[in-house]
Amino acid sequence: MIRVIVGSEHELYGALRIDNVGIESAFEAQRAEQLACVGAFLKALNGHYGACFASSQSHTRDFNAFTLNGFRFYRDLDHLEIASPECASARDLLKWEKAGEAMLELLIREVNRTIQPNRLILCKKNCDFGGNSFGAHESYQLTDISVAAGEDRLLCWAKYLKRTVPFFASSPIVTGAGHVNGGTHRYLISHRGAITAHVVSDSAHRVRLEEEELLVGLKPIFMIRGGDADLVGAPHCRIQVVFRDGNMADWSIYLKYGVTRLILRMLQEGFFQYASRSLAFESEERAVIALNAFSSDPTGQVKARLFFRGDFVLMTALEIQKVYLEWAESFAGKNRMTAEEMDIIRKWRFVLWALENDAEALEDKLDYKIKEKILNRSFARYGLTLKNYRGSAKRTALEDEWRMLDLAYHDLSGGPRSWRDLAQRGAIARIATDKEIAFACANPPPNTRAAWRGAILKEVKRMNLTIASLFWNEVGLATRSISPSDLSPRVSLKCETAQYAAAALIRHLGLLKICANGGFG
Repeated sequence: MIRVIVGSEHELYGALRIDNVGIESAFEAQRAEQLACVGAFLKALNGHYGACFASSQSHTRDFNAFTLNGFRFYRDLDHLEIASPECASARDLLKWEKAGEAMLELLIREVNRTIQPNRLILCKKNCDFGGNSFGAHESYQLTDISVAAGEDRLLCWAKYLKRTVPFFASSPIVTGAGHVNGGTHRYLISHRGAITAHVVSDSAHRVRLEEEELLVGLKPIFMIRGGDADLVGAPHCRIQVVFRDGNMADWSIYLKYGVTRLILRMLQEGFFQYASRSLAFESEERAVIALNAFSSDPTGQVKARLFFRGDFVLMTALEIQKVYLEWAESFAGKNRMTAEEMDIIRKWRFVLWALENDAEALEDKLDYKIKEKILNRSFARYGLTLKNYRGSAKRTALEDEWRMLDLAYHDLSGGPRSWRDLAQRGAIARIATDKEIAFACANPPPNTRAAWRGAILKEVKRMNLTIASLFWNEVGLATRSISPSDLSPRVSLKCETAQYAAAALIRHLGLLKICANGGFG
């Protein structure tokens, strides 16, 4: 059985407001790391979660910090970004992603005590009031495919992955976070899905777009990146899915990662190589148009034209997802499955059934359905609904209120009407328990390279060593002589200096086995 390592990263919409009222007041779309609160944020990060920085990096601007429980906090261009540790299962990633939210909630409270009366707000949200787009990226590490001599590896991967495009294009009906669009006055299932511009991008394609200054607004469904052959012992490829939303609901997060991992496992094990298991759009352009349309249609009635079972047919996003579910169940009947994979299939089946037969059953499970319920309650005060508010004369006056309700749901400080507030009131179905999240706040995942990285950083901090470079797969130390007495009793180190990066440290700390189980580049 092929093992798929998964992780996530979220660009956070940050704002600093100079008043003490609720999140409903006006926002200034400023980036958190450009403000005076950055120093307080990083101090709190180090104090509570043992953040480690490279000595060459400024702690107040171009920072790159790793915590002992495996997270990475960093400045990317003009925004704050948080990346989860590498995880070996969808449920683990759900637990650690929720831990990241809990960590940020604590850090926000700490900063706001320090910089009062200013108030820092961070939102796990894909779009701000100014129309700026923020990414929510998923990374899946897969065993590399065989490439013939002279063939371009990334192009071969692109061709290989296109067999899954209908799955990704239809997935917003499960993974969408919902979005009130101020430009079109519409409620979208997925903001990111509605603006995706092409199917796949490799590194060379990205460089060309950057050179031509066309990168903004031209995000693909997925990007292909190199893997970590030096650390995991075999060539790997990292697939980065970049078109989906910053989810808050447990069910949306769990199914987003879990179903995608399952589909990629089926792809790797050759399930889609037969013509009878072929579902395809006429072209990449048609696939993008379908994704945009599915993401913009909360009714689920929009259809796209695909080639299926020897003919062209019109299918809704739900119908496409049901085909992939049927294939997943067939795959499960003939292959060894984990308990989590079977749970993913059961929950996926329930969601698709409910979308067709009982949508109210999803009003505490899927983000965009939870938001629909919130918005419809607000509309009802004015005699409106989500379906007819676009034609109402009251629309313009009320639109800011509805957009603030949308934004409040993603507020990581746990304010009124946020996901945290709703969850505490029992209005949202949970999968990850508070006990599991508390464990993830203090520990890295035990079965990926995040474990050895956390162990090394803990030892480095205990020994008060200087970190020269710090990356996912490397902890480089400044030259310094050390002796066995410098290390804790459980560690045996034979080398005389600490000028070794990851490979030497792993070998001498006895953590090579954990490292070899996989990670990302």
